[in-house]
Amino acid sequence: MAAQLLTALYRCGLPAEALLHYDAVRKRLAEDLGVDPAPELLALHQRLSASHPGPRTPVPAPISAGSTQSAPQAQTASRFSNQWLA
Repeated sequence: MAAQLLTALYRCGLPAEALLHYDAVRKRLAEDLGVDPAPELLALHQRLSASHPGPRTPVPAPISAGSTQSAPQAQTASRFSNQWLA
């Protein structure tokens, strides 16, 4: 069941949550039963870890109307933001 939840979280675009859930399951198995996760669950964790890029880079702050950027840069920024707001 843990593998299904990990897979669902990952496929829903929540890879960090999937990895956190694996860690919680691994700790619980170790503390309560003194065992490691099954080889299938470990293999799934390794695949998810390999495909997860890690923390994202910060997004630059929005450009204010009074900025010093050139007209083409301002037009591109405006077009980009309007595209996402529509």
